Amino acid sequence: AGFGSFIAPAFAQSSSLAALAAGKRLIFGTAAATYELHDADFLPLLAREAAMLVPEYEMKRHVVEPEPGRYDFSGIDALMDFARAHDMAFRGHPLVWYNANPPWLEEAVASSRDKKLLTSYVTALAGRYRGRMHSLDVVNEALAQPSEGDDNSSGLRQSFWLKAFGPSYIDMAFHAARTADPQALLVYNDYGCEPGDAAGDAMRANCLKLLDGMLARGVPVQALGMQGHLSAFGPKVDQVKLRNFLSEIAARKLTLLITELDV
Repeated sequence: AGFGSFIAPAFAQSSSLAALAAGKRLIFGTAAATYELHDADFLPLLAREAAMLVPEYEMKRHVVEPEPGRYDFSGIDALMDFARAHDMAFRGHPLVWYNANPPWLEEAVASSRDKKLLTSYVTALAGRYRGRMHSLDVVNEALAQPSEGDDNSSGLRQSFWLKAFGPSYIDMAFHAARTADPQALLVYNDYGCEPGDAAGDAMRANCLKLLDGMLARGVPVQALGMQGHLSAFGPKVDQVKLRNFLSEIAARKLTLLITELDV
């Protein structure tokens, strides 16, 4: 209690995180969940400190489409209403992921190999919020993770999407997103590019390979989302390697977003 009372006045007089970031021409944002909208003590802090919101759970497919074709947008709408009321930008996460899907989806994809099982969701989400999203994590975590023992010469995670459609599922998702929303920044989002160990080296190389292939094929990817899951006691960040990687991203005219920063 004593420590809290000591730092509270200094914090109250400081600039908000949003303002400090804006001074460096950056947007500071945060994940938020609908249960937080009922926390009267937290909401003023959220409105003050963040200039952008992203749904923590409410845009994951198992929440939005629990049954085929039955969509529940209520959670996204509630968060977006809060963001718009407080002049905050809004970003979508994720449209296509191997995880957090409704129980019916994987079996349906494996048995029918119907591309609409992927594109219809992208179209429904991106289309509903057309013109209102700062950015969209179109495909999330498509790369294999060497640090987790994934052994894949193609560099791609052996997801049910890959098994059904091959690497083209990534292109399909981005083209569907661009058609549904011509304005949102379209992002490929992943983790593991920060560490300086061998696994990090492999992730950086595979990420550049993936992005280069997409750009060569005319896939409308515009940004890389780096999740920024850093470990105080795990593999260390090699600042030279990371700086070189970021320069490679910039050379490809891609925007960089740090999407889930935590330590």
